[in-house]
This record gives sequence, structure tokens and C-alpha cells, in this order.
Amino acid sequence: MCYSKEVQLATGATLLSMSLYYYFVFSYRYQTFQKPWLRPFLKHIIIAFALIGGHQLFEFLSLVTHNQIVYKTGLILSISSMYFFLRSLEVLLNRNLRSKIALWISAAIAVHAFSVEMSFEPFSFFLQHNSAFL
Repeated sequence: MCYSKEVQLATGATLLSMSLYYYFVFSYRYQTFQKPWLRPFLKHIIIAFALIGGHQLFEFLSLVTHNQIVYKTGLILSISSMYFFLRSLEVLLNRNLRSKIALWISAAIAVHAFSVEMSFEPFSFFLQHNSAFL
């Protein structure tokens, strides 16, 4: 989701605020729930959506500041959310889907992203990056 600065700010703020809100709602509501898998599942889902919201905020900040480190951090947040989605699926299915492999892949992509030059520019109504690898 790469759009104008205003849309990125609104989307990021909405995702982060709703993630925080539902974290407290689910923590309070399901404290004594009988299914032990539900709270970890919801926790991982909420963290994943919070990371996507963080990605949107960092995309907004990268357009405002034109800073590559801010841009790369936003990309890493978005990629890291896949680990938490996969981890929540493991909790839901009660199976080992090797989510730690996704964590290692995310770490390798982060090392690569911070070691190479990645240029980006506002283009029409979205953010265009010129690195074809990611």
C-alpha cells in the first residue's frame, strides 16, 4: 500500500491505533477464556498488523524526509510482519510450519537492504523504489 503522504499517514495511524486498542480489548476480554491458543494467536495477529501500520508511517516519513534509512526501516517492518502472520497460523493450526525460517529470511533481507543503496522517489500517487531486488 503505497499512496500519497496523507493516505499513508492516515492508514498507518489507523492500523497502529486499532492494533493498540484491540490488544487491550482482547487482553481484558479473553483473560479467563478456556482455549489457551486464542490469546497467543490474537497477540501475533495484532503485532503483524501493527508492523504493517508502522510500515505505512515509515513510508510517510521517508517521503517527508527523503531519508533512505527511514525508507529501509519501513520495508523491514513490512517484511517482518510475515513472521508474525506465519506464527499466528502455527498457533491456530497447532502445527510447526517452521516460522523461524521466515525470521531468518527477514533478517537476511534486512542485512542486504541496509548494505546496498536503495533510491526511491514519489511517483504519481505512490512511492516508487528503484531497487528491483526487493
